[in-house]
Amino acid sequence: MAKEAVSPIERHLEKGVLLLAVLLFAGAVVRYLVSSPNTTPIGTEQVGPKEVYDRVADKGRALRAVINAYDENVEPVDKPNFDPREYATAALPRPVPFSPPVPVLQAEEIGNVELVSLLQPTKPIASFGRSGAVLAPEMSITALPENVDDYYGSWNKIEMRDEGYLEAVNWVTVATTYDVNAQIQLAIKGNHPPGRAVPYLVGADVQRRERRWDGTYTEWGDTSIPVYAPLVLKGVHDPTKLPYLQVEEHDGKMQISDEMREEIALFEKTVKNPDYRLELMRPMPPRIAYGEYWRYEDVKALLGVDVLRLDDEVLFGEVKGNCPLWDRYPEPPKGPVVDISKNKAARERVVNTELDALQEWLAQGCYEAVVGQSTSLLEHSAQYFNAKQREKLQSLLEEASTLLAKEERAAAERERRGEPEPLRELTPIQVLWVHDTLSESVISGKTYQYRMRALMYNNYAGAATELKNPEDAEIVLRESGWSEPSDDISIPYDTDFYLVGKKERDQTAKVDVFKWHKGIWLKSAFRVAVGELIGGKDYVTIDKERVPIDFSTGTTIVDLDFDRLHRARRERRGVIDWSDPKPTLAMVYVDATGELHERLLDVDKRSASYKDMKNKVAEASRAGSGRP
Repeated sequence: MAKEAVSPIERHLEKGVLLLAVLLFAGAVVRYLVSSPNTTPIGTEQVGPKEVYDRVADKGRALRAVINAYDENVEPVDKPNFDPREYATAALPRPVPFSPPVPVLQAEEIGNVELVSLLQPTKPIASFGRSGAVLAPEMSITALPENVDDYYGSWNKIEMRDEGYLEAVNWVTVATTYDVNAQIQLAIKGNHPPGRAVPYLVGADVQRRERRWDGTYTEWGDTSIPVYAPLVLKGVHDPTKLPYLQVEEHDGKMQISDEMREEIALFEKTVKNPDYRLELMRPMPPRIAYGEYWRYEDVKALLGVDVLRLDDEVLFGEVKGNCPLWDRYPEPPKGPVVDISKNKAARERVVNTELDALQEWLAQGCYEAVVGQSTSLLEHSAQYFNAKQREKLQSLLEEASTLLAKEERAAAERERRGEPEPLRELTPIQVLWVHDTLSESVISGKTYQYRMRALMYNNYAGAATELKNPEDAEIVLRESGWSEPSDDISIPYDTDFYLVGKKERDQTAKVDVFKWHKGIWLKSAFRVAVGELIGGKDYVTIDKERVPIDFSTGTTIVDLDFDRLHRARRERRGVIDWSDPKPTLAMVYVDATGELHERLLDVDKRSASYKDMKNKVAEASRAGSGRP
């Protein structure tokens, strides 16, 4: 067999590979054994492994010497005493250095903060009224003007331009309290820094249920009921009023986009604005045109909390001593208005009262109140002051302005020196309320219960890198648990009737029907027989004009018994007894819900409620508002 020819490359390939391996090995020996060892730069020097080791060892020995020299008998450093109520505004105490210096990592730096649970509001209280109310259109917080005065100016100038704004409504104000101080303590225990420990309440949700005829209740429902609020943060019909936040990974971190960050920053600035936040926590009621007036004093009495003081603390941060509190709530009319421009005695009385009050406020150190009120009087009411009185008013303004400026300079100097702000005695709770006032929401004759939950701005909204669970940064508003139900509140009927006469020959009964209309009670009399409806349309004179009024009651006569024996209850000189049985008319009727009821002529005619209704009609007639 002939030998196969082998090329020169094939004959010498393995020799070339072997030579390359020998050269690489020799290079490694020279690099790591023969030549100087590797170096690393420290400052401007190139240092080898041995010198690096020596320098590290020297640092360790120096640190050990510092630890061994530490004086264990050094006086302990007092723990800074934080007042949680000061977290919103007070400067934090400076950290006190001690040896050896040990770095302390805040929770927010390592991203392990967890949102603390929210407390439950207290049991709500409810108050009722029936009025003609001017229902203002809502204004979304995302569409608010930058200038607070623009918002309040437009809101206060709402006028009854047409009947569309004026509604005859039943209204219920539901109020609760929230323990702000306890919520701050929870946040502190949860390792929240002071700047994020302060809870910012921004309103409340409310649910309502109705009591059935058998004493049971309907379900609460899945959503909150819509309520009257000129300023809306979270709407049942439009949940898009809140910023949308989505946490995603950017540059290796879980965070929100720059656009979302700008949006939540603007939103946070808005809800923390004292004027807007006050309107969200305690919205103003609708303006009352007639009927029962809303009074903040009613809420104050039921809750036992000074609402005006709370308002001033939100707006101004503190209330000095007996300084006057700003009252933003409308006052009901207190009688005929006196034109002081035409009544000199009344004008002098009003002006002197104002000057005396300003003088007293100045003596109590209420400089801001004196400046505000004096400026307002000079701008809007100067024409009612004579020259001497204007001079006195101007003098009070200048003195108060000087003293207020002195206070502000002192505060600025304390801040420059790093001194903590003086402790302020703030009320540890907040009041939240809502107005169930929308048209046809609260129905006459019904009995309701309410419950509330607090809405709070999430201080970590958008701050995904600081949270153990970054998705919690997507939450803009946090909701507390629901409170326990309020006591029952029964809504009186806007139509009432009483059995007041009979005509046995015609087998009919006489019924007086009372109807609430634009703040007054009107009366009309009807003759009814078995099978007929009680009430109907009738004309009543109101302000010298005949007006058709619907006196329908929704009830139907089922039976008339003209010979029902009845023993009347009598009270003489504190002794109660009963008369001999006498025949009277008994009227059985069915209401709009299908329930049967009975009225007795002798009882209705003598009832205190019937006399009260007649008195109300008589008062309206004497005032010229209505005549049956």
